[in-house]
Amino acid sequence: NHGPIPTHLYGYGSYGASIEASFRSTRLPLLKRKVVYALAHVRGGGEMGRPWYEEAKYLTKKNTFNDFVDVARWLVDDGTSNDETDALDANEPSIGRGLTS
Repeated sequence: NHGPIPTHLYGYGSYGASIEASFRSTRLPLLKRKVVYALAHVRGGGEMGRPWYEEAKYLTKKNTFNDFVDVARWLVDDGTSNDETDALDANEPSIGRGLTS
């Protein structure tokens, strides 16, 4: 077990947009500081097709928040991160409001 590592969790889930896992040089400062960068594919995005998007519209929008929180909890349960070392980056105003409320 490597113990908890500072973790930056990013998620976006709206309009059926897909955020593919890929290399970005803008993440290098985090990686050089030994920060784990995790990408949450939450419902509302297009990663899993149209049904995945539809499961986070209107009255089911809360699924987007639940998915993001579930990924954060999994990272803690896995021992990758802990509540004190997480940075949450929800690139959707509604997720951000839910996390900071």
